[in-house]
Amino acid sequence: QTMMIKNDPKMNRNTNNIPVNVYNSKLLEEIGQIHHIFTDKTGTLTSNIMHFRSLSVRGTVFSPPEQKYTVKLTENVKFYSEEFKDILNGQPSELQLEIRRTLLVLSLCHSVFLDKKGTYHSSSQDEITFVKFCKLYGYEFKGSSEEDSKLLTLAIDGKYHKYRLLEEVAFTAERKRMSTIVSDENGKIYLLTKGADTEILRRLHKDEDKNVIDKLVLDTKNFSLHGLRTLMLGYREISMEEYNQWKQKYEQNLQNDQIREELINELEGNLTLLGVTGVEDELQPELEETLQFMMGAGIVIWVLTGDKTETAMNTAYSAGLIPD
Repeated sequence: QTMMIKNDPKMNRNTNNIPVNVYNSKLLEEIGQIHHIFTDKTGTLTSNIMHFRSLSVRGTVFSPPEQKYTVKLTENVKFYSEEFKDILNGQPSELQLEIRRTLLVLSLCHSVFLDKKGTYHSSSQDEITFVKFCKLYGYEFKGSSEEDSKLLTLAIDGKYHKYRLLEEVAFTAERKRMSTIVSDENGKIYLLTKGADTEILRRLHKDEDKNVIDKLVLDTKNFSLHGLRTLMLGYREISMEEYNQWKQKYEQNLQNDQIREELINELEGNLTLLGVTGVEDELQPELEETLQFMMGAGIVIWVLTGDKTETAMNTAYSAGLIPD
């Protein structure tokens, strides 16, 4: 078995054709005893190579998931919409303003950093995808200052703008959302939030347009049915007085987890809904054939994922885990 594995060219690493090495023969004997496989989806069934595919801004969909792509604009981006580009670069309009707000959220609400070569790094491949998408459409994240890590630079249509990062509340499995609070060069303070639709929708301000909500809920479901990972985006402007009062309470309760969480929830309320993103995660090469071979040997495969049901079902169909 060891010689067969080492001499099988299909076992070589695709990137540089390096042959596989076998270091343990015990595993080979145990393979025949496996009855169940429990697997994650992202990075296991999928390759963890993300592509920005679709975007809905206030219910207007750009580069819909049904669209066939013939051009890959740049790494991690398979989004193409002449309408999006025309509106962004055209005469001022309400939709253009909403698009620019959306790009601002995506380019500043993340944990991405740059190395000295200008390469983006993050624990989240989705965030790198967002930042590259924004760069393609004129919102280039340039990183933080060496002297002040809280001072961020964003090149908007080639002009440099400074934003101070006041707060960052990280994305966790429990929170299902991430928020940053930034102030611009004019002293205006903004809360920028991205997260699961269930979390964003229950934090909207009471006067949010119901038609916009209904459209974005449908767009989210449509993106998911096409196997895309979805996140909703929201924002609101915060007065200096409100922020200072909140900050004072927050610092007074740093040791009290319950009160601190309540204060964060309070701050993340009254959002204006901006849009929803759709990101594709490529399946692993020859995934369906591999899973069919395992299932043909009597192995039962369970997939665990935190994605929406529609996204998980689409991936399961594409991988051959669920018959058409």
